[in-house]
Amino acid sequence: MNSSLNLSFILRLGLCLVLSLVLNMSFNNNLKSCLSKGNYNLEVSVLYATDGSMQLLYDTGNDFNNGQKVMAKVQKGQNNLLFTFSLEDDGQLRHLRLDFGSNNNLMQVRVHSVQLSNNDKILFRLEEEEIAKRLGFLASVSKVDETAATFTLDTDVVPFDPYVVFDPINELMYPKWQRILLLICPWLVLFILPLFRWLGKLKKEGQYGLFFIGLFIAAIPLKIAWVTFTTLLLLAYAFFHFYKKRSVRLGPVHFSLMLFFAVPLLFLGGGDLSELTIPFGFVLFALIGALVDFSDRVNQIKKIYVGVFFVIMSISMVNWLLLMFYNGYFYKISWANYFIDIKSHAHTLMYWLYYPHTTFLSFFIIIGALFCLDLNSKKEISRIYGLIYALFTLCTLVLLGSRFALLLVISLPFLYAISVRNLSRWLVPAWVAIFAIIAYFIGALDVQREQLWKVTWAAFKNKIWLGHGTGTSSTVLPEHLSINKGGVEAFMEVNHSHNQFLTYLLENGLLGALLFLATFLFLFYQFIRQGNKTMLLVSFMILLLMTIESPFRTTTSLYVIAFLLSIFYTPSKSPI
Repeated sequence: MNSSLNLSFILRLGLCLVLSLVLNMSFNNNLKSCLSKGNYNLEVSVLYATDGSMQLLYDTGNDFNNGQKVMAKVQKGQNNLLFTFSLEDDGQLRHLRLDFGSNNNLMQVRVHSVQLSNNDKILFRLEEEEIAKRLGFLASVSKVDETAATFTLDTDVVPFDPYVVFDPINELMYPKWQRILLLICPWLVLFILPLFRWLGKLKKEGQYGLFFIGLFIAAIPLKIAWVTFTTLLLLAYAFFHFYKKRSVRLGPVHFSLMLFFAVPLLFLGGGDLSELTIPFGFVLFALIGALVDFSDRVNQIKKIYVGVFFVIMSISMVNWLLLMFYNGYFYKISWANYFIDIKSHAHTLMYWLYYPHTTFLSFFIIIGALFCLDLNSKKEISRIYGLIYALFTLCTLVLLGSRFALLLVISLPFLYAISVRNLSRWLVPAWVAIFAIIAYFIGALDVQREQLWKVTWAAFKNKIWLGHGTGTSSTVLPEHLSINKGGVEAFMEVNHSHNQFLTYLLENGLLGALLFLATFLFLFYQFIRQGNKTMLLVSFMILLLMTIESPFRTTTSLYVIAFLLSIFYTPSKSPI
């Protein structure tokens, strides 16, 4: 017991990796055995409006086919149906599908319950309030009453073939929270005592601000509501600190954050006031940074940040291995095709996080890599610690599929080696050049963004100076865009421009976009005056992020950026 308490962070992390792999491999082997052989019974309680039929199709790796089908006749009214089938050792159950027949007079179907058992052992049971929530696909269904699991069939569809496909069988057997708990259990167990020791140390030293900072950083990959809540807790601590110290540290960076909020406020135009709730985060962190001086604790905060994302990356890497060896079977993901459609597969990989936005997660991870470079230069962490974080970062970014982030993290050590004086001269021109190259070659790099940027630019030209109003992207832009992807026409949902500068041009016009850019460059200049290499590079990375995404359209990314700019600002000047 004492030896486990004295483990270093890296060794503890490695032990968690091994334990999670062993635990989940054992669980998945048992699951595979349970779904690979035996006699199965699917009991369905269903209400039909007229006589008809129902078919069960089950998928064991070769998709749905007529060789794996069981049919039952259904009478008008309430029916309790039993579908029986058997699996041999070489098959493994993956999906279930219920077909409602082809009777055009059947307008509605209500499913009361669904239960699957194997050799008299119940694998799962869904009641009617759960059924509609556990469906992955529907066909010839025009309306669904989720509370009563009532399906209104679309009889105008030709051919009329209504059916529902349930979520993968592993998800039906084990809810998401159970699968997540099993995945992260070693981290919860092995890090709980060090966490309590750390909290005790903070209490002894009176460093309560670090506790609230830690809560905020830990909430970044979780629900947006948790990010907001921890920000409010941090703000409450800031006001309490101000009450005790009666000191305010307003600096140029805090005024810049206020101006970031002023842009959407002044150019609200036809936008709704509720659209200001997200950018109001700039004001919150301007207040936090002004009321509490964290300049003597920045290294501790960076260590907390790096530690949190170390854990996130390690869990993600374990989950990818499990996805390749076991769970990918249920989602048609394999070693061969993972990187072919990596955008969608990466979201499956990160299901255990409430905030699985791969681009923003990549950005947050790279910030941790930059902090490692800074901490290592100050001898605050060992070189081995930094190298392992770098290795984890490279692996995770490859798995998340962010090509741009991968190139950035590879170039980061070279950028950090450049002096502040030279960085101050070349970072902004480098960003302008990168922006121009991306804009010129966007058709070859990303056909979806190309179409979206064209539509945004056309809409911007209708209201050049003041824009359409804050938050109006979702109403001004079309709901869907038709794109040609690999020779196949596909539809992309649209709610923003995936480029923060185009978003400002569209919503706040040329004047709003120029005001924002001038404010950001002014902020950039403040970090040059401080000689703050880390924040210069953070600012550069934010500019790059805004080139390919709209980070100020979502709460988490905006709050993290505001946190970085506010908390790591120090008023002291250093010679260049």
